[in-house]
Amino acid sequence: MISVHIIAFLGIFTGVLLRTLLPAIRKALQDPEFEWNHTYTGTALTAILVAILVTLRAYPTFAIPQGGALWVFSQALLFGLGLNSLINEAYKWLEPTSSPFTSHKEKGGDVGR
Repeated sequence: MISVHIIAFLGIFTGVLLRTLLPAIRKALQDPEFEWNHTYTGTALTAILVAILVTLRAYPTFAIPQGGALWVFSQALLFGLGLNSLINEAYKWLEPTSSPFTSHKEKGGDVGR
């Protein structure tokens, strides 16, 4: 039997990773001209690494709920999704206007929008 701690950790990791990758996946599915580029592989691996780091940092603050494995996983998944959404939103609000990342947004390069 898998420990609830492992289930919670995997749930948080899955939530963080999904919130990071879903906009890019949605854009790839909507664009019929989409072709895989090796820079996407590097980006995906970086996203996985960041998701692991965020999960390691966030896991100690997560209160594991009482209940079955599915309940623990779903709560941890939602915790990870919400946490990453808050991080992304805070970054958007605090991003300086002179950032090198703003120039690609003006050209329509914002993924998911």
